[in-house]
Order: sequence, then structure tokens, then C-alpha cells
Amino acid sequence: MSKWRDDLKRCLMLAGVEDKSVTFLVVDTQIIREEMLEDINNILNTGDVTGIPYNQEEQKLIDDTFRQECIRKGIQPNKMNIYSQYLARIKKNIHCVIAM
Repeated sequence: MSKWRDDLKRCLMLAGVEDKSVTFLVVDTQIIREEMLEDINNILNTGDVTGIPYNQEEQKLIDDTFRQECIRKGIQPNKMNIYSQYLARIKKNIHCVIAM
């Protein structure tokens, strides 16, 4: 399950911080635990997966990138707005495909 979460985090960072379009392809035979479907559902609904820990370096990268984004948009660069901008970019860039 940790490899799954690491792959998800890598996709979220690509879509959010690096502003790249990402297609996350999952074949039904790869889904071996119910939590995997819950994670996909969370990405589709919110752009985030609860319980994915970001290390200090990743968190600093998110904070620095989206603090500038908030300032550019004229939004107060507080923690909530920074994270909201991160999630908005993920929602814009990530695409989930479930193949059967």
C-alpha cells in the first residue's frame, strides 16, 4: 500500500507543483484493496488523498510555489489559500483512467 501511496503522491506533485498534465491509469486487476478505490475517489472529488504524508522538502516546495501564486492572484498567502491553490492546480491537471 505504501508503494501505491508513493505513486499517488508523485502524480499529485507533478500535477500540482510542476504544473504538468498527468494521466493516472489504473487497470481493475491492479486494485487489490478497497482503500485504492477510496484514494481514486478522493482525487476525483477533492484533488487530494487523506493520509499521504509530505516530507519537509515537499511541503516547502508546495508552500513556496503557491505562496507566489497567491500573491500573483491577489489572495492572502495563508496556509489555507496556499493549499487551496495547490488542490485547484491538481484538479486542473490530473486525469484518472480506470480500465477494465
